[in-house]
Amino acid sequence: MKFRKFFYTNGLLSLMILIFWQTKPFVNIIKGNGPPNVVLVAPRETDKILVNPGMGFTTHQGFNGEVAGYPESTIAYFRWYWEGLEPEEGKFNWKMVDSVLAGARAHGQRLATRIMPANGQEGVPEWYRKLGAKGYEYVAESTQNAGETTTSWMPDHADPLYAKYMGRLVREFARRYDGHPDIDHIDIGSYGHWGEWHLSFVEEKESYPFEIKKMIIDWYLENFKNTPLVICEDAEEGLEYATQKGAGWRADCMGDYGPPNNWNLMTRYLKLPEMYPSVGEAWKTTPVAFETCGTMEFWLRAGRDLNYIYSVCLELHASILNNKSTPIPPEWWPATEQFLKRMGYRLVPRLVRHEKWLFPGDTMHFEIELDNTGVAPLYRPSIPAIELRRGQRGGKSVLVSCHGNWDVTKWLPGRFRKKINIVIPTDAEPGRYLVYFALLDPFNRTPAIQLAVDGGDAQKWYSWTAITVMD
Repeated sequence: MKFRKFFYTNGLLSLMILIFWQTKPFVNIIKGNGPPNVVLVAPRETDKILVNPGMGFTTHQGFNGEVAGYPESTIAYFRWYWEGLEPEEGKFNWKMVDSVLAGARAHGQRLATRIMPANGQEGVPEWYRKLGAKGYEYVAESTQNAGETTTSWMPDHADPLYAKYMGRLVREFARRYDGHPDIDHIDIGSYGHWGEWHLSFVEEKESYPFEIKKMIIDWYLENFKNTPLVICEDAEEGLEYATQKGAGWRADCMGDYGPPNNWNLMTRYLKLPEMYPSVGEAWKTTPVAFETCGTMEFWLRAGRDLNYIYSVCLELHASILNNKSTPIPPEWWPATEQFLKRMGYRLVPRLVRHEKWLFPGDTMHFEIELDNTGVAPLYRPSIPAIELRRGQRGGKSVLVSCHGNWDVTKWLPGRFRKKINIVIPTDAEPGRYLVYFALLDPFNRTPAIQLAVDGGDAQKWYSWTAITVMD
């Protein structure tokens, strides 16, 4: 008690001290008329590419490390035809899905997926057609490009049998996988070629009325309550309806704005937020995902402006880009690296404050200011955690561990100030304790997020300061 009284009464200690440690500046400051008992730290920002959950390039029908010259990814994108998921009536191929989920987990990824009715192959199960289901024959794009005339078959989405059996598949998929920790998001598919919400190759049928689109969208909205959903922009009025109900959106032909197709689809994408205000707001709560039209190698041969394409992605708040697991042209890596530092979220702690010393039973007030310098928030909750540890970084002796209840999904681009109060145990041994900070995955309670500053270890715990427990 005499020691405590000395610190509270000795005015000579009320000085500001500036300390430089390992080129990382942090400042001890005085608040009010109290003692110099606040440590202020400014972590050093890093320019490194961060590989964080729910953002960046996706792999396509494969996993990390399978394609040279491709960015490291946290999302493995797979899409399946109906016949692959339900080869026999009522018998679902969950073993295949579980195998892909296990593969994604082993490669540090989560799954994104879509259910497709048909396209370049007979994607509809034979048992369904034998029921007398209605549909349309057409020549698929993939066979046309190969100079062939092989026909495929698109089920009639207005057929009551389609509502019964495709609707059942979606419900059963959701019953098993909604909220699964290894699933990043689900495409609202089940409509048109590749589930992309268009019928470009079916001459007899260009589109369906809104009530059919709504029926299919509702299968997903009513059954996926915990996993983020996105819908392709080709859904038109269905796009507006789904985003009004909380879905995100995607576009499957990013990069197409001129020859040889002359579709100028990117011009349309830029107009979508004006056409449908709910699309312009969707990024604040659910992901925006794009897929390249062709590949970047095709873009290079066609003379595309990569910086312009990337700027459109950023303007539309993209978190996800699928380049179909094809290599990035070597000359385009510098621009791609800069893009990877902007898309999705990027959290930069600017200042950390807390008491420099405390006694057992006191409360430590941990405060952090950080910027999100990306173009989107996190879409999966993360749990802020503080640990006080004895010894050097990585030490196992934890004095106290405390979790906060911040809603990180609200961290839109901008600055945030957050606090966590930590009570020092009354039986705490005196000494110096390193202060560790992390954002934990809500499912496994392990650190999940890389921050854009120095001071992190291999487990994504960050330590910039220490506190002394007094005797």
